[in-house]
Amino acid sequence: SAPLSNIDNTKRLCKLKCFSLLAYGRTYFYDSRVVPLLCRMSNLEELTLYLSIIRTESTYIDGTHLYDEILIHMALLIKFNFSINTLVFNKDIINLPSNNDIQHCFVIRGYQQIDSYTHKESEKGTTCHIYSVPYQFDCFNIMTNTKDNVLTYDYVVIGGGTSGAVAARRLAEGDINSSVCLLEAGPSHEEIVDGRMVGRWVLYRERSHDWNYDTVPQKGCNNRIIHALCARFLGGCSAINGTLLIRGAKADYDRIAAMGNPGWSWEEMLPYFKASETFHPAEWHQADLTVHGTSGPLHTAPHPLAPISEKVLESFIDSGFEYKPDMFVQGEYEGVGHAVRTVYKGIRSTSADFLDHNNKANLTVHTSVYVDRIILEKNNLTDKERRAYKAVGVEAHYDANGQSIIIKARKEIILSAGAYNSPMVLMHSGIGPAEHLIEMSIDCKIDLQGIGRNLQDHTMVYTLYQVNDSSLTLDQFIYYHPDILALTVKQWHETKTGPLAENPVGVLALKRIDKTIQDPVWEAAKSEKQKTKPSECDPTGQWPNQPHIEFCNTEHYIVAANFLKPEELPPCPMEGEGVITLLTILCGPQSRGTVRLSSKDPTSRPIIDHACLENDLDVAVLAEGCRIGHEVLMKGRGTKDIIVGTWPKTKSFPTDLNGWKEHVRAFANTCCHPAGTCKMAPDTDPMGVVDHRLRVRNVECLRVADVSIMPLLNNGHTQAPAYAIGEKVAHMVLQDAALTS
Repeated sequence: SAPLSNIDNTKRLCKLKCFSLLAYGRTYFYDSRVVPLLCRMSNLEELTLYLSIIRTESTYIDGTHLYDEILIHMALLIKFNFSINTLVFNKDIINLPSNNDIQHCFVIRGYQQIDSYTHKESEKGTTCHIYSVPYQFDCFNIMTNTKDNVLTYDYVVIGGGTSGAVAARRLAEGDINSSVCLLEAGPSHEEIVDGRMVGRWVLYRERSHDWNYDTVPQKGCNNRIIHALCARFLGGCSAINGTLLIRGAKADYDRIAAMGNPGWSWEEMLPYFKASETFHPAEWHQADLTVHGTSGPLHTAPHPLAPISEKVLESFIDSGFEYKPDMFVQGEYEGVGHAVRTVYKGIRSTSADFLDHNNKANLTVHTSVYVDRIILEKNNLTDKERRAYKAVGVEAHYDANGQSIIIKARKEIILSAGAYNSPMVLMHSGIGPAEHLIEMSIDCKIDLQGIGRNLQDHTMVYTLYQVNDSSLTLDQFIYYHPDILALTVKQWHETKTGPLAENPVGVLALKRIDKTIQDPVWEAAKSEKQKTKPSECDPTGQWPNQPHIEFCNTEHYIVAANFLKPEELPPCPMEGEGVITLLTILCGPQSRGTVRLSSKDPTSRPIIDHACLENDLDVAVLAEGCRIGHEVLMKGRGTKDIIVGTWPKTKSFPTDLNGWKEHVRAFANTCCHPAGTCKMAPDTDPMGVVDHRLRVRNVECLRVADVSIMPLLNNGHTQAPAYAIGEKVAHMVLQDAALTS
């Protein structure tokens, strides 16, 4: 109520970086006092507004007004949270818009995450409420209710992880006349401290941005409970993984295609592998440029080896492994070489890069929005060409306050929530094994027995070795004392170099073990296999051009800190000590696990059973792999005089087959590559969930697109196929849309 002359609303506030204005009472002075004040904040980076405005001479506040009157003066603005309610008393200037009109005026100016509510109170007055989402305020003044809180887009993608972010970007690019919505349950990647630091896991072991899933006790792993690591923020597991771009063997994809899935062979998948990538070659690395991409959002480069890895490479070559520098993107199945990383100039590249550089006005990204279920409408079954149900939208809620929201899809919904969460969403939607849904008191709309079954992962065994020359390892930069680690962190912050700028995995190798293994379990399985398939001599079912084992060495002490109990962890090396880990990873696992619901509550955690090592053949193959890897390090020319024993020093290495099997069960953990729970298969397979175009059986307008669709796990790492699946599903959706338009 003070006279306007008492306020100097002309002087620039150049030093102000952050400003919040929360006015819970209604004001007539928005245009005369608030707008001039905000226009003075030319260097503002963060703005929060909570306003209730009465206007008699002007119309409602919308995106056009905010941009033209305020935001255009804030070139450095990064974050804008707002809740602005306008009450207009002037029937001559009221032109009440639709919610879509209001949202569109924000979208075209680059503000994607907004919602709105309009209401005509009387002939003389109208209310218009605009607010950013997720909603950040404690007061819910004139918020929409569930019935009215509906957003509508052409395409809705569930899950902003490795596949989902790619699919959303490519759909928006490929059809500029359609709107695309990407829903992510977690926060933006920009909110994660040091989220682009490759070695971030050394500093941050909290699980605040993880789904916090654990397995049931794993019988094959001495009843240990294993943490099922799964990221919960934009970028998903591409933002926390080992950065290794290992596509798998050519035969992995040819085998999937031969199972009745046309379009998924190696040659047909190669363009999608390349589409995501911009490869940056190094002079020292012999790259095969014909299999690398040059224009994708994902920046990749080879990893320069630490001195210890040069020695390990020498030992593998000396032990008969053929050196193939770029083998892991070429589809090779045996040899030793370098794995390209999703790291460039010391910065991790993730699927969020598909969104960071997005300038598509038709792509909206909603973070912290948790999808509860997919909305299914029953089709008219008199039309034999139609499926029983049609997916028309999703029920969701804002993670911050639990407020419900419905997001409708005019065209299609793509579910990309990962191997744990994709089957969960389907089952909560009434799609899944009928008996399990009935047990959970969920109405079963479509009985698909394969949902949540066929869970596969690469089981990984840790074996620690002591090195007599600690200068060869990177332990000196991480573990010796806190000041050293602080300097390493400072180095990354200032120059994006140093040990934290790379994933400390050195050399990688692939190996078949059928010519060396001498195990009665293998022989018995081989005899049993030949009873039904005489032409097959590999009891694991691997083709002759598929590996059984992957090896990789670390360049400093690494152990499964997220999986083992604190009392089980070997001690960190002290000054002058050097330790490396040999990781022996199972390819072609025989064990199959499940994902099941624990409750009908969509926010409840799933029951995850990897059934890790429950098949004795997996134990036999891993034990042989550990034996071979141990022999490479202990006898190979590069390391035989450097490796001086096990770590910790009080332990000893196994000396026979049973000893290695005990070692496998004691030190095996998930490689964090869960897949297969929404299996792609032809209609003749009763366990199939999606067809070769990733369409869910008996449902229109719904696809699953993540590694859960893989009927067989690739013999590599899941990052590369996850990106390729995102690329491929967008292509198929756009292709199908063009055929029906």
